[in-house]
Amino acid sequence: MLGPTRTKPPSFTCPILAAAVIAMMPFSASAIAQQISLDNKFAMSPVDVQTAEPVNEAEKVDPQLQHQRASKVIDQVLDRLGNGASFDCNVRQRIRTADLEITGVGNYLQVGNGTGRFIFRVQLHDGYGKHSMLQISDGRLTWTRSQIAEEVSLSRVDVGWLNEGARALQRNSPIKPSMKVGGLGEMLDSLRGQYDLSLGTSQLNERPLVVVIGTLKQSRRDIVRTMLGEQPWPETYPTRINIAIAQHDDPETNFGKGLPVRIEHLGERPIDEDDEPALKGETTRSTMVSLLELYNIRPVDPPPVDRFRFDNQNTEIDFVNETARYEQQFGIHVSAKERQRYR
Repeated sequence: MLGPTRTKPPSFTCPILAAAVIAMMPFSASAIAQQISLDNKFAMSPVDVQTAEPVNEAEKVDPQLQHQRASKVIDQVLDRLGNGASFDCNVRQRIRTADLEITGVGNYLQVGNGTGRFIFRVQLHDGYGKHSMLQISDGRLTWTRSQIAEEVSLSRVDVGWLNEGARALQRNSPIKPSMKVGGLGEMLDSLRGQYDLSLGTSQLNERPLVVVIGTLKQSRRDIVRTMLGEQPWPETYPTRINIAIAQHDDPETNFGKGLPVRIEHLGERPIDEDDEPALKGETTRSTMVSLLELYNIRPVDPPPVDRFRFDNQNTEIDFVNETARYEQQFGIHVSAKERQRYR
């Protein structure tokens, strides 16, 4: 039996990064463990993105063709994550709150090879407690445990069933539903619904990058405006996202081609008197609100499946089963007979 489902309230923090939901909380400015001064512009500077050359003349003037081209790049990365070689890496996330920046650290392990197994862990500290996010999947169950101070939440998605449901509907894509639940896979896949996509290029440490650029859809902006009423636009709501992907292997490890190395979320704030002169008609400026960096990316041998079993140390906390929400998202509607066959 599926457990209770949860309807998510409107969020004006980061809707893509699970860790950002933790990190965007209004932490105290008094004692951040790894605080970075707001004057340090380099710490939260986005990569310098140049618009990618269009494939043909039609793409120059057709945003839908640009979206489709960028969406194909996302599919290539999802395929690389889900079906490619195993890797692990270190993770650093920097979050801009109202008056400071906070740094969280963690790690990411993706088995690939069609298994759906991964571990994604990020942890932050302030003067009042520990804030953390853990996502772990053994290819059948994906768990998410979030802790903000003493408050712990727990959810589960039966991704094995989602894969079987897709198979029952004769969907034979190499990118299984389980590869789009949690971790980097969900971050990338979820862009398509809320953002208009295009492609750009950049460099990081002289390493060429292809950049998937997401600009908040006008329809989504209108929905948020309606929710806000007379309130000003939240500066921490991302209106642009840059996904920087390595075009070549790292020369030191001969590995990493096709993997994301930076995920940038940029919001917008009203122009003030301290800003450089605004361009004609410009009323807002982009500002970085979240930066997720993946570094020390290296190939690894696939660990045994036991490493991906979730150990629930909070047995008194009821978990929320989110499977039905993903069934709806992926359009997996099957008969009770097909469901029973899986069970």
